[in-house]
Amino acid sequence: MLSAVEDYVVRNLSKHDAQDFLVHENIAAWLFEMFLEGGAIERRETPFAGDYFKFNQQAFQRVRPEYLQSSPVHKIAGEIGGRYYADAFEAIEQSRLEGRESEDTVLLGDYVDAEIVPASDRIVRLDHNQREEIDRPVDELIKSVEAENSIDGEDGVRELVLGRLKAGRELVRAGIFSVQSLQLTLIVGLQLLVERYKETAIAIAAAKLLDLLLKQYGIG
Repeated sequence: MLSAVEDYVVRNLSKHDAQDFLVHENIAAWLFEMFLEGGAIERRETPFAGDYFKFNQQAFQRVRPEYLQSSPVHKIAGEIGGRYYADAFEAIEQSRLEGRESEDTVLLGDYVDAEIVPASDRIVRLDHNQREEIDRPVDELIKSVEAENSIDGEDGVRELVLGRLKAGRELVRAGIFSVQSLQLTLIVGLQLLVERYKETAIAIAAAKLLDLLLKQYGIG
């Protein structure tokens, strides 16, 4: 099912020639989590064989417009026209070529990735205990951030962090992932929490998990 979401992302990015310089795996992981929460993807847990997923077209028809209506980027595109996305993606590519990065670029496109992370083909496999060791603190952090109204009073940052954490949590629960995919989701989310919350309990918990991932699994 995740591969089907990735295909969906690549097809849409290719409309704007953006498929080669945006990290579609990260976008797909975030969309997968959003569809799962909205009911567009249904999960069926089974003994022995693991989880099965089914696409719900009716729920998708409801979730998609609801999300677009709440998206400030979609609103801007509606006012300016279809050329906005092409211009925005071109700006992302230009900033990448020039080695520049900004918060606006990271948030652009409702969490479309403009971050360039060194590629890594290394695959990590977790056993049950290892999954629990990571999943439990991530789950607690998600609940803590969800209880907040915003982060630093900035619109969109809280949702960005939650999207990264939840996508990373799904990778951990799957028990197998590439280092790059976890760096682009969970690691970035934890780093944002440490930076934004500074010396609070949330930042301390995020830093502790970052330290665990680096020391135990060499991910960071």
